[in-house]
Amino acid sequence: MDPSRLFGRICEELAFRGYLQKQFQAIVGSSALAVLFQAIVFGVGHLYEGVGAAARNHSFRSPVRAARRLGKSLRPGMIAHA
Repeated sequence: MDPSRLFGRICEELAFRGYLQKQFQAIVGSSALAVLFQAIVFGVGHLYEGVGAAARNHSFRSPVRAARRLGKSLRPGMIAHA
């Protein structure tokens, strides 16, 4: 894999699952709602790939979001994304 794509995917995990999800949680006070809002923003950000690709991406990411929430670590998502 191209190192720049790998770096981009790691940065995407940090931005969406790291920063944005924490910000949503601080605003709404609910980790479940924070995950939902973050997932919506992530999905909208990937609509340029087409609706089908965005839906597949979302279905793949759901278990990774749960792992991040339960394990309190971005590493599983970074590894899966890579």
